[in-house]
Amino acid sequence: MKKYLIPSIVIIIIIAALFAFNRKTEVISPSSVTEIYQNTHFFSFQHASTTHIAESSTEKGDLVMVNAAQGIFQIYITAYDEDPPTLSVERIIKDIPELQIKDSKLITVTTGLEGLSFISENESGKETREIWFVNRGFLYQISALIESELFLEETIKTWKVID
Repeated sequence: MKKYLIPSIVIIIIIAALFAFNRKTEVISPSSVTEIYQNTHFFSFQHASTTHIAESSTEKGDLVMVNAAQGIFQIYITAYDEDPPTLSVERIIKDIPELQIKDSKLITVTTGLEGLSFISENESGKETREIWFVNRGFLYQISALIESELFLEETIKTWKVID
């Protein structure tokens, strides 16, 4: 797991820094939700038609960048083959001892799927909201600068696991 987590944190930091400037946080209103993003990694979520979503792939994983007027976040997806497929603060710290984890709590991402939510800090010293979970053999690492936390939380409320 460590070989996937460290590169993912570096990617998270670089991309977050690129999109970090001049963002304001607004709540997604039901009337602004007009589209559904669907990914080959078994998930979908609702978003406004003006939201820009970009995908890229590497040998180590896939990255989805979500950029809207309300904020930005990214989803880094890597293979996860541990059995049982659980994720905890202790497990993350075992692989990434330098990662700061504050205010961790279990959350329900969607029906039947729990994740670990926590606050961390990127290399620039900016706080990030992280939501990590495992589903169908993949580790999902969702990250947003704290200024985009509300946007991330509102989007996660629309998250669905698809078959």
